[in-house]
Amino acid sequence: MSKSKLLGAEGEDYAAYYLKLKGKEIIARNVHASGGELDIIAYDKSSDVFLLIEVKTRSDESFAQGVEAVGRSKQKKMEKAAAHFFLHILRWPQMPVYEIHALVLTAGIGNGEFNVQYYDDLS
Repeated sequence: MSKSKLLGAEGEDYAAYYLKLKGKEIIARNVHASGGELDIIAYDKSSDVFLLIEVKTRSDESFAQGVEAVGRSKQKKMEKAAAHFFLHILRWPQMPVYEIHALVLTAGIGNGEFNVQYYDDLS
């Protein structure tokens, strides 16, 4: 596995851990559908809302902000993957209430920790 893919996988694991610490329930990870992909689907019991979460992991802060990569086109792809998951895999009769969020992680210096920037309700 390439170094960047390894960093991305580590970042997604850390993002799931971070969300659990914040009281979110992880429903699914790496959901793929024709034309769309979704890193994490979580549930926020306090607001009764599902969260479609894009995770962007960077090796240092000199890279462009990860949230900039979650534009309207990417959001549409996330929604498509979520619709496939809820309507076809889980066979729910309709889409639940959801929000699109992003987690931008910047890797620490070899310590397995990440600086976390959380962006909620991008939709």
